[in-house]
Amino acid sequence: MCGIVGLILKEHSKTDQAPFVLSLVEDLQHRGYQGVGIASIGAKGIKFRKTTGSVANLRKKLRGFKALELAIAHNRWQTHGVEAEKNSHPHLSNDGAFAVVHNGEIYNKDTIRTFLTQEGFSFESDTDTECIPNLMQLYYAQHKDLKRAFAETVKQLDGSNAMLLISKHAPDQILVYNNCQTLSLVDTEHYYLIVSDDAAIPAGSHVQYNIHDDDLVFVRPDGFEFVNRENVNGEQITIDLTQTDKAGYKHFMEKEIRQQPYTLGRTIAGRINERTNEIVLGFEHRLTKPLRDYKKIVLIGIGTSYYACLVGRYFFEDIAKIPVTVHMGSEFLDRPWMEDSESTLVLVLSQSGKTIELVDIVKYLQPLGVEVAAICNVVKSPLAKMTSAGIFLKAGPEKAV
Repeated sequence: MCGIVGLILKEHSKTDQAPFVLSLVEDLQHRGYQGVGIASIGAKGIKFRKTTGSVANLRKKLRGFKALELAIAHNRWQTHGVEAEKNSHPHLSNDGAFAVVHNGEIYNKDTIRTFLTQEGFSFESDTDTECIPNLMQLYYAQHKDLKRAFAETVKQLDGSNAMLLISKHAPDQILVYNNCQTLSLVDTEHYYLIVSDDAAIPAGSHVQYNIHDDDLVFVRPDGFEFVNRENVNGEQITIDLTQTDKAGYKHFMEKEIRQQPYTLGRTIAGRINERTNEIVLGFEHRLTKPLRDYKKIVLIGIGTSYYACLVGRYFFEDIAKIPVTVHMGSEFLDRPWMEDSESTLVLVLSQSGKTIELVDIVKYLQPLGVEVAAICNVVKSPLAKMTSAGIFLKAGPEKAV
């Protein structure tokens, strides 16, 4: 999953915001390290810088670049196209009037690219993302209405996608779309922030607004508009950075390794009833039946979460005597669901709770009547909200790559 940050100041400033925005993107470096970029709007239109690798590489290319009042930035975790500067975000429309940073996957990208090519558009990258600004150019030329063009653009996209878009036609706005529950809008004292991960939110007390599936949001210096929703309520949050510093260690990786005993203790704490000798996971009462009554358990994860599933299989089968199958999340939807929905429990594993492939799996399984629960580390994450029950790891923020 890529890292996305957008910032728009509430008041005019002559201070360059690019270093600050890049520091926030750097806090999301664990979300993608195959490319990084930033875009803003100046007197001559959209300006941008991008490169491969890390934020440190981009800082070397910022000479002459300033972001005075708004910026969008991105860390890339590649899904389409190799690691190359042309594939890093942001991506611009052919006329240079629109720029976008994007997380997700456009499943019908080939169809859209073919359509746009027939309309006279060309493509510089190998990504699916480049379809978005070119669709915006096409529909804005037809309607001369930014809101309508944006709505028409996202309507064409099949898949799970989150994006921030800026345009020279509205130089004081950031356009936001989300249908994979990964973005939130943060109202701070001096600026609005749109982030894909709470790790990019600076210390302090702020108001956070969750951006729901299919929300279109227009953010301006004087406020924001949720196009598809009214009476949107925010949540007061307080960010304490003591959990996200290195705590005296040289690297975040070393910190997370050294603190494993402490972290494991936090995960287990409160889940063993020594008086009754019972294990209390904390989600049993939300399932439709006791855990032991399920005849089969399906474990799904990606990356290290998949490996955790492989280990968990032995515990379920050896101790609970419940048959288990393990699936790689990125391949699960390539085959039909053939289990008995009433007697099977699906457990999806994701540290962030935002893994897009797993979000798509939950959306697929729930209409089939399948009981789905989540094991994740972020209480307010999409998977925690979507599933009927969840186990939270209480492991603290992830920072290492």
